[in-house]
Amino acid sequence: MAKPLTGSLKKNDKQGIETRPDYRGKITVLDGQEFWLSAWINTDNETGQKYMSLKLKAKEQEVTPHDAGKANGFAPQTDADDDIPF
Repeated sequence: MAKPLTGSLKKNDKQGIETRPDYRGKITVLDGQEFWLSAWINTDNETGQKYMSLKLKAKEQEVTPHDAGKANGFAPQTDADDDIPF
């Protein structure tokens, strides 16, 4: 387990998919729970200043390529799989 209140981000290989995060990493909070951390570099429309938009996802939730390709970095929850008998 990582030290509480620490984390890291590394440049993400977007593999040609622009909606993927610019940076990916992980962070540990006070109770020791770990999260995946995604960051996108954006530009403020009014000031032109660059900033980072961040998203957290609980580490026990596996990040799939499908998740990484979504504009917000996370796949929406659907009930589509509820009818599958296995």
